[in-house]
Amino acid sequence: MFSAVITAVFTFIFMSYLGDDYITVMLEKAEETILDTNPDMSDEELDMALNITKNMMKPWWISMIAFLSSVFFSLIFALIASIFIKKEDNSLEVSE
Repeated sequence: MFSAVITAVFTFIFMSYLGDDYITVMLEKAEETILDTNPDMSDEELDMALNITKNMMKPWWISMIAFLSSVFFSLIFALIASIFIKKEDNSLEVSE
């Protein structure tokens, strides 16, 4: 949980103050990907898709996604580790 909070805070600070160029590059990459996937797309459809992508590139949204993905993957790794680390509790057994 601590690493997820740190990741979210770092992502928010980076995207808000340091990563303006990063957002621009990601939007250009998204436009290239959209055009590669569907070259027959009209200009209105492309503008609509880029507008949706631009709305998703807000610092708070990316920070929330980073937080949720960190929590999710930490949970998965913890569950996998618990399978191998599991100890049986024999304290309740009655010995005669």
